[in-house]
Amino acid sequence: MDNLLRFWQNLTPLGVLIAGISAFLAFRALQANHDWSRRKAAMDAVAQLTEDIRRTESLVGHFQDWFLGRPIELADLQNEFDKEPGLEMACKQLLDTYENLANGVLERVYDEAVIRRARRTDLITMFRRFEPYIQERRKVHGTAYDRLESVAKRWEAQRAEPQFRRSTG
Repeated sequence: MDNLLRFWQNLTPLGVLIAGISAFLAFRALQANHDWSRRKAAMDAVAQLTEDIRRTESLVGHFQDWFLGRPIELADLQNEFDKEPGLEMACKQLLDTYENLANGVLERVYDEAVIRRARRTDLITMFRRFEPYIQERRKVHGTAYDRLESVAKRWEAQRAEPQFRRSTG
């Protein structure tokens, strides 16, 4: 009986240790699954963005030369909106899509590195080209596209930082 009692006393710390290790491994597995899910969600969002951009081809085609240079002046943009019905809606839809993408990055729904590699230049370009329009929309809707602006400016600043190669030795 004495040997049995000693056996159970020695088994208890071992059981606690095994339970602790099991809990740690379970936590790591859940964390890895969560990271994978965020990366997958980011890839899905990039694919959806590509599809959304195709739906707004009229906007991209209409302002193709403007996408390459300076911000689009508000007067020029309004003049084009007046000439072509539906163009303003296409513009809003495209900006909304980028705003949703930026929101997903900031809320950590999407893996930022995946989105940044896939769409950094596009996101910054969209914000810069349509910044006058965004500022005008904010006069009515105070926080319009604020998430897009936040991510665009942060990524732009990161791009300006010097990049150093990691040591290989």
